Amino acid sequence: MNSPLPAEQTCDEAHLAACMKSLDILPRRADDTGGMLRLKLYQRKLGGYSNDALSFLTSKALEQCHWFPTIAECLNILAGFPNREVATDRRDTAKVLIRREANARMDDDLGLLKNRRMSQEQIDALPEFTKRVATERCTLWACKDGTHIARQFAPLDDETRAEIEKRGGLAA
Repeated sequence: MNSPLPAEQTCDEAHLAACMKSLDILPRRADDTGGMLRLKLYQRKLGGYSNDALSFLTSKALEQCHWFPTIAECLNILAGFPNREVATDRRDTAKVLIRREANARMDDDLGLLKNRRMSQEQIDALPEFTKRVATERCTLWACKDGTHIARQFAPLDDETRAEIEKRGGLAA
């Protein structure tokens, strides 16, 4: 649930060079920057993006730009590349589904406890959060030794009273 997003792949230099060459059909504004210096600057600023992202950039720049795009324009276009959003959305959806499943399991467990259909072994195996909620809902007793036992709704029988005393009594 808290796994990091997959690392974005970085482009290879040949793909970046091919993308820049494709953008060369756009006219350039007059400047004194040489071709190798320009390519190195673009590599430094755009080289951390994936090949797919740079292909996206090239396609969008050819559609939207009237001039060879500046690095700032390239970064603006790349901000619209959707791959990171997809990974984030999938992770967030997975978190919601996991929470729903955990809540459904807890509701099932609490129902079994309420109807006295859970053995002591099953109670011991419950997650601590479920035990705490069940204690607050008066379906479990918390003992001083940190264990829990099913709560009776009638007066305590001698066997349950002895089990509670064996566990150090009830927790406050």
